Amino acid sequence: MSAAGTKTDDVSPRRRRRPRAQTRALLLDTATTLVMEQLVASGEVGNLLAAVRVTDVLAAINEQAGPGEFPMTTGAVYQIW
Repeated sequence: MSAAGTKTDDVSPRRRRRPRAQTRALLLDTATTLVMEQLVASGEVGNLLAAVRVTDVLAAINEQAGPGEFPMTTGAVYQIW
């Protein structure tokens, strides 16, 4: 233990987060892609944004996450918005 009373041998990797602006851009880009895919698949214009869910956007982002990246959560999204 260190002088402050904390364990020094238990060093866990720090979680690296994207900057807020980068995360917001990633969310918007992914949502846009999902809307465009829906438009191409259905051909209906209607209210495309009504069908976009935060969980769908997160699922798409988490599928594309690189090795070592932690999954993005709905809590993280609500902290940004």
